[in-house]
Amino acid sequence: MKKLLLLLCSLFILVAGTAFAGGEKEGKAAAPIEIEVFNLDTGDNIKQAFDEIVEKYQAENPNIKVKMNYVGWTEGQDKLLVRAGAGDPPNLAQFNDDYIGDHTYRGLLMPLDELFADFDLSTVFGPAVDVSRVKGRLMAFQIAQKPRGFFFVNVDWFKNAGMDLPTAKWGDPSWTWDVMVETAKKLQSGPIDPSKESWGFAHHLNDEPKRWMLSTTNAPNKLIMNNRLQLDQPFVYETMQFFSDMMNVHKIHPSWATMIDVGKRQLFLDQKIAMTQSGVWELPFFAKAEFEWDLVPIPKKVRAVTEASLVNYGILKGAKHPQESANLAMYFLKAENQRSFGKLTGFCPHLKSEAETLEWVGDVMPKRAHILFDALEHTYYGPFNEPGWYYARNVLKPLLADIYNGVKPAKELMLQVQAKGQKELDKIAPMIKDFKF
Repeated sequence: MKKLLLLLCSLFILVAGTAFAGGEKEGKAAAPIEIEVFNLDTGDNIKQAFDEIVEKYQAENPNIKVKMNYVGWTEGQDKLLVRAGAGDPPNLAQFNDDYIGDHTYRGLLMPLDELFADFDLSTVFGPAVDVSRVKGRLMAFQIAQKPRGFFFVNVDWFKNAGMDLPTAKWGDPSWTWDVMVETAKKLQSGPIDPSKESWGFAHHLNDEPKRWMLSTTNAPNKLIMNNRLQLDQPFVYETMQFFSDMMNVHKIHPSWATMIDVGKRQLFLDQKIAMTQSGVWELPFFAKAEFEWDLVPIPKKVRAVTEASLVNYGILKGAKHPQESANLAMYFLKAENQRSFGKLTGFCPHLKSEAETLEWVGDVMPKRAHILFDALEHTYYGPFNEPGWYYARNVLKPLLADIYNGVKPAKELMLQVQAKGQKELDKIAPMIKDFKF
Protein backbone atom coordinates (compact mmCIF):
# COMPACT_ATOMS: atom_id res chain seq x y z
CA MET A 1 0.00 0.00 0.00
CA LYS A 2 2.80 2.44 0.92
CA LYS A 3 4.52 1.69 -2.40
CA LEU A 4 1.23 2.35 -4.25
CA LEU A 5 0.72 5.69 -2.45
CA LEU A 6 4.28 6.67 -3.20
CA LEU A 7 3.80 5.83 -6.86
CA LEU A 8 0.57 7.81 -7.06
CA CYS A 9 2.21 10.82 -5.39
CA SER A 10 5.09 10.65 -7.85
CA LEU A 11 2.68 10.56 -10.80
CA PHE A 12 0.74 13.50 -9.37
CA ILE A 13 3.89 15.58 -9.02
CA LEU A 14 4.97 14.65 -12.55
CA VAL A 15 1.59 15.52 -14.10
CA ALA A 16 1.30 18.76 -12.11
CA GLY A 17 4.81 19.77 -13.11
CA THR A 18 4.10 19.04 -16.77
CA ALA A 19 0.84 20.98 -16.64
CA PHE A 20 2.60 23.92 -15.03
CA ALA A 21 5.33 23.88 -17.63
CA GLY A 22 2.76 23.68 -20.41
CA GLY A 23 0.83 26.57 -18.97
CA GLU A 24 4.00 28.66 -18.86
CA LYS A 25 4.66 27.92 -22.55
CA GLU A 26 1.12 28.84 -23.48
CA GLY A 27 1.45 32.06 -21.53
CA LYS A 28 4.54 33.01 -23.48
CA ALA A 29 2.93 32.13 -26.81
CA ALA A 30 -0.07 34.25 -25.90
CA ALA A 31 2.11 37.31 -25.28
CA PRO A 32 1.46 39.89 -28.05
CA ILE A 33 3.59 39.60 -31.18
CA GLU A 34 4.87 43.02 -32.18
CA ILE A 35 4.73 44.00 -35.85
CA GLU A 36 6.61 47.20 -36.64
CA VAL A 37 5.46 49.16 -39.70
CA PHE A 38 8.13 51.54 -40.98
CA ASN A 39 6.25 54.35 -42.74
CA LEU A 40 7.56 57.16 -44.95
CA ASP A 41 4.18 58.93 -45.33
CA THR A 42 3.72 60.97 -42.14
CA GLY A 43 0.79 63.39 -42.55
CA ASP A 44 -1.76 63.68 -39.74
CA ASN A 45 -4.49 62.36 -42.01
CA ILE A 46 -2.33 59.36 -42.88
CA LYS A 47 -1.67 58.64 -39.21
CA GLN A 48 -5.39 58.89 -38.49
CA ALA A 49 -6.18 56.44 -41.31
CA PHE A 50 -3.66 53.90 -40.06
CA ASP A 51 -4.70 54.38 -36.42
CA GLU A 52 -8.31 53.51 -37.22
CA ILE A 53 -7.41 50.38 -39.20
CA VAL A 54 -4.76 49.22 -36.72
CA GLU A 55 -7.15 49.68 -33.78
CA LYS A 56 -9.68 47.39 -35.47
CA TYR A 57 -7.01 44.85 -36.37
CA GLN A 58 -5.67 44.65 -32.82
CA ALA A 59 -9.20 44.24 -31.44
CA GLU A 60 -9.73 41.32 -33.81
CA ASN A 61 -6.23 39.95 -33.17
CA PRO A 62 -5.41 40.50 -29.47
CA ASN A 63 -2.20 38.51 -29.83
CA ILE A 64 -0.80 41.15 -32.23
CA LYS A 65 0.58 44.55 -31.29
CA VAL A 66 1.18 46.90 -34.23
CA LYS A 67 3.82 49.58 -33.83
CA MET A 68 3.58 52.36 -36.42
CA ASN A 69 6.93 54.08 -36.90
CA TYR A 70 6.62 57.30 -38.94
CA VAL A 71 10.04 58.37 -40.23
CA GLY A 72 9.35 60.64 -43.23
CA TRP A 73 10.62 60.61 -46.81
CA THR A 74 13.62 62.91 -46.40
CA GLU A 75 15.80 60.51 -44.41
CA GLY A 76 13.55 57.47 -44.11
CA GLN A 77 14.87 55.49 -47.07
CA ASP A 78 18.45 55.79 -45.85
CA LYS A 79 17.39 54.91 -42.29
CA LEU A 80 15.84 51.73 -43.65
CA LEU A 81 19.16 50.71 -45.19
CA VAL A 82 20.97 51.42 -41.93
CA ARG A 83 18.57 49.34 -39.86
CA ALA A 84 18.61 46.46 -42.31
CA GLY A 85 22.40 46.55 -42.41
CA ALA A 86 22.54 46.51 -38.61
CA GLY A 87 20.40 43.38 -38.44
CA ASP A 88 17.44 45.25 -36.94
CA PRO A 89 14.90 45.39 -39.78
CA PRO A 90 11.28 46.43 -39.23
CA ASN A 91 8.64 43.89 -40.25
CA LEU A 92 6.84 45.92 -42.90
CA ALA A 93 8.65 48.82 -44.56
CA GLN A 94 7.39 51.45 -46.95
CA PHE A 95 9.90 52.41 -49.62
CA ASN A 96 9.91 54.17 -52.95
CA ASP A 97 8.46 51.89 -55.61
CA ASP A 98 11.34 52.97 -57.89
CA TYR A 99 13.62 50.89 -55.67
CA ILE A 100 11.92 47.48 -55.80
CA GLY A 101 14.70 46.15 -58.01
CA ASP A 102 17.49 47.83 -56.03
CA HIS A 103 16.25 46.65 -52.65
CA THR A 104 15.75 43.12 -53.96
CA TYR A 105 19.31 42.89 -55.26
CA ARG A 106 20.63 44.39 -52.01
CA GLY A 107 19.08 41.36 -50.30
CA LEU A 108 16.71 43.47 -48.21
CA LEU A 109 13.38 41.94 -49.22
CA MET A 110 11.67 38.64 -48.62
CA PRO A 111 9.76 37.01 -51.52
CA LEU A 112 6.02 37.25 -50.85
CA ASP A 113 4.50 34.60 -53.10
CA GLU A 114 3.90 32.03 -50.35
CA LEU A 115 3.06 34.61 -47.68
CA PHE A 116 0.32 36.08 -49.90
CA ALA A 117 -0.91 32.71 -51.15
CA ASP A 118 -4.37 33.32 -49.67
CA PHE A 119 -4.79 36.73 -51.32
CA ASP A 120 -6.38 37.08 -54.76
CA LEU A 121 -3.99 39.36 -56.65
CA SER A 122 -6.51 39.73 -59.49
CA THR A 123 -8.54 42.05 -57.24
CA VAL A 124 -5.83 44.75 -57.30
CA PHE A 125 -4.26 46.65 -60.19
CA GLY A 126 -2.34 44.14 -62.28
CA PRO A 127 0.33 46.47 -63.73
CA ALA A 128 1.40 47.42 -60.20
CA VAL A 129 1.72 43.73 -59.30
CA ASP A 130 3.79 43.17 -62.45
CA VAL A 131 6.39 45.80 -61.52
CA SER A 132 6.58 44.30 -58.03
CA ARG A 133 8.05 41.10 -59.44
CA VAL A 134 11.80 40.58 -59.80
CA LYS A 135 12.83 37.54 -61.82
CA GLY A 136 9.27 36.26 -61.42
CA ARG A 137 9.12 36.58 -57.62
CA LEU A 138 6.72 38.98 -55.88
CA MET A 139 8.93 41.31 -53.83
CA ALA A 140 6.57 44.14 -52.81
CA PHE A 141 2.90 44.89 -52.26
CA GLN A 142 0.82 48.06 -52.32
CA ILE A 143 -2.07 49.27 -50.22
CA ALA A 144 -2.90 52.35 -52.31
CA GLN A 145 -1.84 54.39 -55.30
CA LYS A 146 -1.10 58.07 -55.83
CA PRO A 147 -2.17 58.96 -59.37
CA ARG A 148 -0.45 62.11 -60.55
CA GLY A 149 0.18 63.87 -63.81
CA PHE A 150 -2.89 66.08 -63.72
CA PHE A 151 -3.25 69.76 -62.86
CA PHE A 152 -5.17 71.31 -60.02
CA VAL A 153 -6.45 74.61 -61.43
CA ASN A 154 -7.98 77.67 -59.80
CA VAL A 155 -11.37 77.96 -61.53
CA ASP A 156 -11.97 81.45 -60.10
CA TRP A 157 -8.69 82.60 -61.66
CA PHE A 158 -9.75 81.31 -65.09
CA LYS A 159 -13.10 83.08 -64.74
CA ASN A 160 -11.38 86.28 -63.66
CA ALA A 161 -9.20 86.12 -66.78
CA GLY A 162 -12.22 85.40 -69.00
CA MET A 163 -10.85 82.00 -69.99
CA ASP A 164 -12.41 78.57 -70.25
CA LEU A 165 -10.75 75.63 -68.55
CA PRO A 166 -8.60 73.44 -70.80
CA THR A 167 -9.89 70.05 -71.86
CA ALA A 168 -11.03 67.32 -69.47
CA LYS A 169 -9.96 64.58 -71.90
CA TRP A 170 -6.60 62.84 -71.71
CA GLY A 171 -4.61 63.10 -74.93
CA ASP A 172 -6.69 65.95 -76.38
CA PRO A 173 -4.58 67.40 -79.27
CA SER A 174 -5.63 70.92 -78.25
CA TRP A 175 -3.78 70.65 -74.91
CA THR A 176 -0.02 70.54 -75.52
CA TRP A 177 3.13 71.68 -73.73
CA ASP A 178 3.23 74.89 -75.78
CA VAL A 179 -0.45 75.62 -75.21
CA MET A 180 0.03 75.10 -71.49
CA VAL A 181 2.83 77.69 -71.45
CA GLU A 182 0.70 80.23 -73.30
CA THR A 183 -2.25 79.53 -70.99
CA ALA A 184 -0.02 80.10 -67.95
CA LYS A 185 1.22 83.41 -69.42
CA LYS A 186 -2.33 84.67 -69.92
CA LEU A 187 -3.36 83.65 -66.41
CA GLN A 188 -0.27 85.28 -64.94
CA SER A 189 -1.10 88.57 -66.62
CA GLY A 190 -4.47 88.67 -64.84
CA PRO A 191 -3.92 87.40 -61.29
CA ILE A 192 -6.61 87.04 -58.66
CA ASP A 193 -4.80 89.56 -56.46
CA PRO A 194 -2.58 92.01 -58.42
CA SER A 195 -0.82 92.97 -55.17
CA LYS A 196 0.68 89.48 -54.84
CA GLU A 197 3.58 88.10 -56.82
CA SER A 198 2.01 85.24 -58.72
CA TRP A 199 2.69 82.70 -61.41
CA GLY A 200 0.75 80.72 -63.99
CA PHE A 201 2.09 77.28 -63.10
CA ALA A 202 4.14 75.30 -60.56
CA HIS A 203 5.44 71.74 -60.64
CA HIS A 204 6.82 69.27 -58.08
CA LEU A 205 10.43 70.25 -58.82
CA ASN A 206 12.35 68.35 -56.17
CA ASP A 207 11.22 65.15 -57.86
CA GLU A 208 12.63 65.34 -61.38
CA PRO A 209 9.78 65.82 -63.93
CA LYS A 210 9.92 62.27 -65.14
CA ARG A 211 6.18 62.08 -65.86
CA TRP A 212 6.74 64.59 -68.67
CA MET A 213 9.72 62.68 -70.08
CA LEU A 214 7.34 59.86 -70.93
CA SER A 215 5.33 62.20 -73.16
CA THR A 216 7.95 62.18 -75.93
CA THR A 217 7.51 59.61 -78.65
CA ASN A 218 11.05 58.25 -78.43
CA ALA A 219 10.95 57.70 -74.66
CA PRO A 220 11.62 54.02 -73.84
CA ASN A 221 9.62 54.27 -70.57
CA LYS A 222 12.74 53.35 -68.60
CA LEU A 223 15.70 55.45 -67.48
CA ILE A 224 17.93 52.39 -67.12
CA MET A 225 18.07 49.71 -69.79
CA ASN A 226 20.44 46.73 -69.67
CA ASN A 227 22.41 48.41 -66.88
CA ARG A 228 22.90 51.56 -68.95
CA LEU A 229 21.65 54.90 -67.66
CA GLN A 230 19.58 56.87 -70.21
CA LEU A 231 20.04 60.40 -68.87
CA ASP A 232 22.06 61.46 -71.94
CA GLN A 233 19.07 60.87 -74.22
CA PRO A 234 17.24 63.83 -75.85
CA PHE A 235 13.89 62.89 -74.29
CA VAL A 236 15.49 63.46 -70.86
CA TYR A 237 17.53 66.62 -71.25
CA GLU A 238 14.97 68.32 -73.52
CA THR A 239 12.34 67.82 -70.82
CA MET A 240 14.67 69.19 -68.14
CA GLN A 241 15.42 72.21 -70.34
CA PHE A 242 11.69 72.79 -70.80
CA PHE A 243 11.28 73.11 -67.04
CA SER A 244 14.29 75.39 -66.77
CA ASP A 245 12.82 77.59 -69.50
CA MET A 246 9.50 77.85 -67.66
CA MET A 247 11.40 79.59 -64.87
CA ASN A 248 14.09 81.50 -66.70
CA VAL A 249 12.71 82.20 -70.18
CA HIS A 250 8.91 82.21 -69.95
CA LYS A 251 8.98 83.18 -66.25
CA ILE A 252 5.66 81.46 -65.53
CA HIS A 253 7.03 79.35 -62.68
CA PRO A 254 8.21 80.27 -59.15
CA SER A 255 11.94 80.06 -58.51
CA TRP A 256 13.61 77.02 -57.01
CA ALA A 257 14.13 79.02 -53.81
CA THR A 258 10.44 79.93 -53.56
CA MET A 259 9.41 76.35 -54.17
CA ILE A 260 11.72 75.09 -51.43
CA ASP A 261 10.75 77.86 -49.02
CA VAL A 262 6.97 77.92 -49.53
CA GLY A 263 6.01 74.89 -51.64
CA LYS A 264 3.41 74.56 -54.35
CA ARG A 265 0.62 73.45 -52.01
CA GLN A 266 0.72 76.65 -49.99
CA LEU A 267 1.23 78.78 -53.09
CA PHE A 268 -1.92 77.28 -54.59
CA LEU A 269 -3.95 77.73 -51.40
CA ASP A 270 -2.72 81.34 -51.18
CA GLN A 271 -3.88 81.85 -54.79
CA LYS A 272 -0.39 82.75 -55.94
CA ILE A 273 -0.33 80.08 -58.67
CA ALA A 274 -3.13 79.41 -61.13
CA MET A 275 -2.24 75.80 -61.98
CA THR A 276 -0.13 73.18 -60.29
CA GLN A 277 0.75 69.64 -61.22
CA SER A 278 0.61 67.26 -58.29
CA GLY A 279 -1.13 64.10 -57.11
CA VAL A 280 -4.12 62.79 -55.19
CA TRP A 281 -2.43 63.41 -51.83
CA GLU A 282 -3.45 67.07 -52.20
CA LEU A 283 -7.18 66.28 -52.04
CA PRO A 284 -7.61 66.56 -48.24
CA PHE A 285 -5.76 69.89 -48.26
CA PHE A 286 -7.40 71.47 -51.29
CA ALA A 287 -10.83 70.44 -49.98
CA LYS A 288 -10.36 73.33 -47.52
CA ALA A 289 -9.54 75.91 -50.21
CA GLU A 290 -11.50 79.17 -50.15
CA PHE A 291 -11.96 79.17 -53.92
CA GLU A 292 -13.30 76.83 -56.59
CA TRP A 293 -10.79 74.45 -58.09
CA ASP A 294 -10.94 71.60 -60.56
CA LEU A 295 -8.76 69.25 -62.59
CA VAL A 296 -7.09 69.18 -66.01
CA PRO A 297 -5.10 66.26 -67.48
CA ILE A 298 -1.39 66.52 -68.20
CA PRO A 299 -0.68 68.23 -71.53
CA LYS A 300 0.79 66.12 -74.28
CA LYS A 301 3.86 66.47 -76.43
CA VAL A 302 3.40 63.43 -78.64
CA ARG A 303 1.32 61.48 -76.15
CA ALA A 304 -0.25 62.19 -72.76
CA VAL A 305 1.02 59.69 -70.25
CA THR A 306 2.11 59.82 -66.65
CA GLU A 307 3.28 57.75 -63.70
CA ALA A 308 1.47 56.72 -60.53
CA SER A 309 3.35 56.46 -57.28
CA LEU A 310 2.53 53.35 -55.31
CA VAL A 311 2.06 53.24 -51.54
CA ASN A 312 4.58 50.46 -51.60
CA TYR A 313 5.81 48.06 -48.90
CA GLY A 314 8.00 45.03 -48.46
CA ILE A 315 8.56 42.45 -45.75
CA LEU A 316 12.19 42.71 -44.73
CA LYS A 317 14.48 39.73 -44.87
CA GLY A 318 15.46 38.76 -41.34
CA ALA A 319 12.35 40.34 -39.78
CA LYS A 320 10.46 38.26 -37.24
CA HIS A 321 6.92 36.97 -37.82
CA PRO A 322 6.74 37.20 -41.65
CA GLN A 323 3.35 35.46 -41.96
CA GLU A 324 1.78 37.65 -39.28
CA SER A 325 3.22 40.67 -41.12
CA ALA A 326 1.68 39.45 -44.37
CA ASN A 327 -1.66 38.94 -42.61
CA LEU A 328 -1.60 42.58 -41.47
CA ALA A 329 -0.78 43.67 -45.01
CA MET A 330 -3.74 41.72 -46.38
CA TYR A 331 -5.96 43.32 -43.73
CA PHE A 332 -5.05 46.74 -45.11
CA LEU A 333 -6.43 45.50 -48.45
CA LYS A 334 -9.91 44.61 -47.15
CA ALA A 335 -12.61 46.62 -48.92
CA GLU A 336 -13.84 48.61 -45.90
CA ASN A 337 -10.27 49.50 -44.92
CA GLN A 338 -9.39 50.54 -48.45
CA ARG A 339 -12.43 52.82 -48.48
CA SER A 340 -11.70 54.51 -45.17
CA PHE A 341 -7.98 54.83 -45.94
CA GLY A 342 -8.76 56.49 -49.26
CA LYS A 343 -11.23 58.98 -47.82
CA LEU A 344 -8.81 60.17 -45.15
CA THR A 345 -5.66 60.30 -47.29
CA GLY A 346 -6.95 61.05 -50.78
CA PHE A 347 -4.94 58.04 -52.01
CA CYS A 348 -6.61 55.84 -54.59
CA PRO A 349 -7.39 52.36 -53.21
CA HIS A 350 -5.31 49.54 -54.66
CA LEU A 351 -8.40 47.34 -54.62
CA LYS A 352 -9.95 47.90 -58.05
CA SER A 353 -13.57 47.65 -56.88
CA GLU A 354 -13.04 50.47 -54.38
CA ALA A 355 -11.00 52.65 -56.74
CA GLU A 356 -13.74 52.61 -59.37
CA THR A 357 -16.36 54.07 -57.02
CA LEU A 358 -14.48 57.40 -56.63
CA GLU A 359 -15.79 57.51 -53.04
CA TRP A 360 -12.18 57.83 -51.88
CA VAL A 361 -11.99 61.31 -53.43
CA GLY A 362 -13.81 62.64 -50.36
CA ASP A 363 -16.80 64.80 -49.58
CA VAL A 364 -15.51 67.79 -51.58
CA MET A 365 -15.44 66.25 -55.04
CA PRO A 366 -14.35 68.34 -58.05
CA LYS A 367 -16.62 68.36 -61.08
CA ARG A 368 -13.98 66.56 -63.12
CA ALA A 369 -13.17 63.92 -60.51
CA HIS A 370 -13.11 61.27 -63.26
CA ILE A 371 -9.71 62.66 -64.33
CA LEU A 372 -8.21 61.17 -61.15
CA PHE A 373 -9.25 57.67 -62.14
CA ASP A 374 -8.65 58.24 -65.85
CA ALA A 375 -5.02 58.97 -64.98
CA LEU A 376 -4.53 55.27 -64.19
CA GLU A 377 -5.42 54.36 -67.77
CA HIS A 378 -2.59 56.61 -68.98
CA THR A 379 0.00 55.48 -66.46
CA TYR A 380 3.26 53.63 -66.75
CA TYR A 381 3.81 51.80 -63.49
CA GLY A 382 7.33 51.70 -62.16
CA PRO A 383 9.10 52.89 -65.31
CA PHE A 384 12.15 53.75 -63.21
CA ASN A 385 12.47 50.77 -60.90
CA GLU A 386 15.33 49.11 -62.76
CA PRO A 387 18.29 48.13 -60.54
CA GLY A 388 20.59 51.10 -60.08
CA TRP A 389 18.00 53.89 -60.08
CA TYR A 390 18.51 54.46 -56.34
CA TYR A 391 22.18 55.24 -57.02
CA ALA A 392 21.57 57.29 -60.17
CA ARG A 393 18.94 59.40 -58.47
CA ASN A 394 21.35 60.27 -55.66
CA VAL A 395 23.73 61.64 -58.30
CA LEU A 396 20.99 63.60 -60.09
CA LYS A 397 19.26 65.34 -57.20
CA PRO A 398 22.14 67.64 -56.13
CA LEU A 399 22.23 69.11 -59.66
CA LEU A 400 18.51 69.78 -59.97
CA ALA A 401 18.83 73.30 -58.52
CA ASP A 402 21.50 74.18 -61.12
CA ILE A 403 19.26 72.92 -63.92
CA TYR A 404 16.18 74.81 -62.77
CA ASN A 405 18.12 77.97 -61.98
CA GLY A 406 19.59 77.95 -65.48
CA VAL A 407 23.20 77.81 -64.25
CA LYS A 408 24.11 75.72 -67.30
CA PRO A 409 22.13 74.13 -70.14
CA ALA A 410 20.26 71.03 -69.04
CA LYS A 411 22.04 68.88 -71.64
CA GLU A 412 25.49 69.76 -70.24
CA LEU A 413 24.44 68.98 -66.68
CA MET A 414 22.63 65.79 -67.63
CA LEU A 415 25.77 64.54 -69.39
CA GLN A 416 27.62 65.05 -66.10
CA VAL A 417 24.95 63.06 -64.29
CA GLN A 418 25.12 60.36 -66.95
CA ALA A 419 28.87 59.89 -66.47
CA LYS A 420 28.75 59.86 -62.66
CA GLY A 421 25.60 57.77 -62.51
CA GLN A 422 26.93 55.17 -64.93
CA LYS A 423 29.98 54.67 -62.69
CA GLU A 424 27.64 53.88 -59.81
CA LEU A 425 25.70 51.40 -61.96
CA ASP A 426 28.90 49.69 -63.06
CA LYS A 427 29.84 49.16 -59.40
CA ILE A 428 26.67 47.22 -58.66
CA ALA A 429 26.61 45.17 -61.88
CA PRO A 430 28.36 42.18 -60.22
CA MET A 431 25.84 42.27 -57.36
CA ILE A 432 22.98 41.98 -59.85
CA LYS A 433 24.68 39.27 -61.86
CA ASP A 434 25.44 37.08 -58.84
CA PHE A 435 22.15 37.63 -57.04
CA LYS A 436 20.21 34.62 -55.79
CA PHE A 437 16.98 34.54 -53.79
